[in-house]
Amino acid sequence: MIAERLMEIAAKAKMPFIFKASYDKANRSSTQSFRGPGLTEGLRILQKIKQRFGVPILTDIHEPAHACAAAEVADVLQIPAFLSRQTDLLVAAGKTGRTVNLKKGQFLSPWEMPTR
Repeated sequence: MIAERLMEIAAKAKMPFIFKASYDKANRSSTQSFRGPGLTEGLRILQKIKQRFGVPILTDIHEPAHACAAAEVADVLQIPAFLSRQTDLLVAAGKTGRTVNLKKGQFLSPWEMPTR
């Protein structure tokens, strides 16, 4: 429902559209907060959206072990700002061959951001 509505808005505005959703919101400060459906179910849902609407998918990854599985569905892997200096995560994301959107943490100056 969300993807369909956002696609309508993007089409009306003549804007490109990439659907972004997370299968795991690992940055919750409370262990009682809902984090999402998890890797397997979340990627299944994202794959259904991709197939139904033919849109590219962007999702966050938080662990190197998730990179390959997420890359099977997502066109873009996003690294959250607080994880932007986790070398193993960056390398795993890069090795998938997918585009990586690296969010810049407020604690980093622009010249400290990796470029390759």
